[in-house]
Amino acid sequence: MLAVLLAIAPARAATPPPTPVPPRGSPSPFVTELDVRPPNAKPPEIDAKAAVLVDPRTGQIVYGKRVDARRAVASLTKLMTALVVVEGTKPGEWVTVSEGAAPPKNLVGISTLGLKAGERIRVQDLLYALLLQSANDAAVALAVHVSGTSDAFEREMNALAAELGAEDSMFLSPNGLDDAGYSTASDIARIASAVLDTQKLRKIMQTKFYEIAAPQGPPREIQNRNVMLWLYPGTTGGKTGFTSDAGYCVVVSARRGDMSLLTVILGEKGEPFSEAASLLDWGFASLEEATPVQQGDPVGTRRIGDSEVAMAAGETLTVLMPSRDVARVNVTARVEGPDWPVAVGDVIGVVKVAGPSGPLGEVPLVASAVSSVQSPSAAATPTPQSGEDEDAPWWLRLLRAIWDAITGFFERIFGD
Repeated sequence: MLAVLLAIAPARAATPPPTPVPPRGSPSPFVTELDVRPPNAKPPEIDAKAAVLVDPRTGQIVYGKRVDARRAVASLTKLMTALVVVEGTKPGEWVTVSEGAAPPKNLVGISTLGLKAGERIRVQDLLYALLLQSANDAAVALAVHVSGTSDAFEREMNALAAELGAEDSMFLSPNGLDDAGYSTASDIARIASAVLDTQKLRKIMQTKFYEIAAPQGPPREIQNRNVMLWLYPGTTGGKTGFTSDAGYCVVVSARRGDMSLLTVILGEKGEPFSEAASLLDWGFASLEEATPVQQGDPVGTRRIGDSEVAMAAGETLTVLMPSRDVARVNVTARVEGPDWPVAVGDVIGVVKVAGPSGPLGEVPLVASAVSSVQSPSAAATPTPQSGEDEDAPWWLRLLRAIWDAITGFFERIFGD
């Protein structure tokens, strides 16, 4: 089995060249090879403080380590910045760089574009600088352009994060540079998936090189700091980050055939790319797409009120799971309402799907058929036909009236 897994591991691509750093073009060293652990049946051991591997289409977590632990995320913050910017601008808009956005001379280097106060530059160019070069000055310039101040922009970042379901995140700057903001591996995966779903941003993240005009002199050359674009075949995007508090962080998305995966590595002591590649290799080698529940699949019957209700799955659930576990899926139905009466199509609960390693997901439980069930008390007391009482003797009608009064009294006291 191990030989088969090793055989499908892809060959590595050419290494990236040294990146030129604006404004003077000095080279910055890059990782030129990956230390990847051979894939086997079990996920690789991850040394980073937190990590997650997800299906970006559904958000399903297929591997996790401290996925909900709040941590500093450094320049991964810029993924959130980019989302807010594309919602509030057009690529061709011009930005006038404010005094506060232009970096001091002692900070001009690998994480800045070298913007000058008063410089006019397009939103699109600043987005390339933000996501490729991780330019901190580009983040501030965009924030001020969109919202007027960085504080106002941060409020927009946190509002959009909440809309995306990133409930354990707090962003306190547009660039994540040594601030007190935080996020989690699972929240960053949600945010990165939203970035990749945005066509403009997806195109930027897949770009290796880009030139941005300077106020004077030659254009500024920038290079994507995500070395996985060179070293890991199938890479479709990503973002890097580092501060002393956050450690080394990276987001990487990749595709092989019909399968897409996204991994987040947070708090790595050294370069994070090798662990990202190890997780991706394991996922592509070990997982397959399965559909344990199809819309309309029957999941039993239940008595609800005076009705016998046939239940079915209201949606189709498609998941990624280890090949060996596909035949070991457990499907259970849980009725959560509503009370009687129930009509066909009503959502009456959830269908939960689990594998040997834990929950895989859930879909609505619906009523697929409803049939009436006669209660025992109704069956024991015959209902007179129309005109029956009028034709009966007076003494029989009197006895029936007394009986109805007695049974009505006890029904009111004790119920049906």
